[in-house]
Amino acid sequence: MKLAGVTLDHLYTCYKNVGTPVPTDLLSSVRDTARHKGWLEASDTNAISVTVGGENHVEHDLPRAPVSE
Repeated sequence: MKLAGVTLDHLYTCYKNVGTPVPTDLLSSVRDTARHKGWLEASDTNAISVTVGGENHVEHDLPRAPVSE
């Protein structure tokens, strides 16, 4: 999409699009995830990114969606 940076607004839209409840305090949730899990780089909330550890978690640790036939 050639975005200059992912913001809290983008994350909010993602939550809404997938039908998952949005955290009451999205900023705190992002910062907590960055600090405690290390899956995000969120020092600049106008340029949030996924770390290598976050990519590995998504690609290897999350359960796979069932394959529909």
